[in-house]
Amino acid sequence: MNHAPRVILATGCLILFAVAFVSSTHGQGLAQTRRGQGGVAQKKPDYASFPQGNTILANGRTYIVLSDVRALPIESNVEPAGEILQLKGQFLIYRETRSEMKSLSAQSVQEVGMAGIAGQPVLSHAVVYNPHTHQIGVVMGSIVTHLANMTQAQEIAASHGLVLSAHYDQLGVAIYAVPAGEDVAAMSSALQADSRVASAEPEILEHERRPS
Repeated sequence: MNHAPRVILATGCLILFAVAFVSSTHGQGLAQTRRGQGGVAQKKPDYASFPQGNTILANGRTYIVLSDVRALPIESNVEPAGEILQLKGQFLIYRETRSEMKSLSAQSVQEVGMAGIAGQPVLSHAVVYNPHTHQIGVVMGSIVTHLANMTQAQEIAASHGLVLSAHYDQLGVAIYAVPAGEDVAAMSSALQADSRVASAEPEILEHERRPS
């Protein structure tokens, strides 16, 4: 009994199936690539040419505030009000349009919407430029301080209208959260001028944290 026609037919079906699978996979890959790149600038922006504001001292470096650039947490699913420039860690970096720009300080953390069933506020963050590394950083809205007396940590928070978000007594470190709409750099300067505070610096995320 001759099985050659059946073998040829089966082989032909396998080939057609393989071609269809590869084509489908390739198409899905292109679609995902387009979705991932949609709305994001392909070329790294020249942040040094962007409008600049005040300077912020942190991490032993001088950062320059980018007046119309903001950072929005990706997980918030809130549509940014402007041109998307790049992804940085868990943040979407975008440039605000003039019609959407807030009257608040560019150095503040701003509430831009609500998210989730519980209606938690979504915050956009100021973005700064490091002229030394030519990288941008996200102003996280927290200030890291060193205190001479950790028992005064809560008292200091109340004095400056801040929230004591974390403290490490053995290290003499207290971290304060700056309320939305408040100028992070100004708050840091106010803490630095407080005799109870040895040092104060805004928390700036410049280098992405990667799992080891």
